[in-house]
Amino acid sequence: MTGGKIFVDGFLESVLPTFTIESIKKQVKIEENAIAEGPFYRFLGDLTEKGKGKLYVLREKNPQLSDYERLL
Repeated sequence: MTGGKIFVDGFLESVLPTFTIESIKKQVKIEENAIAEGPFYRFLGDLTEKGKGKLYVLREKNPQLSDYERLL
């Protein structure tokens, strides 16, 4: 992934190790007039591709990712 955004509002088993957590967002702008309510984990990557992609994963449905919060 070298750019763009991906939104996951369902279950995501894991995040590739080439992505790093950047923050937790309360809401995310999807389109000009559309906002998704979170909170969302925000990951950046793919770091092996010097990517600037953003991966937003709904926190509520992905408690298995909570260990990433210690890295913030």
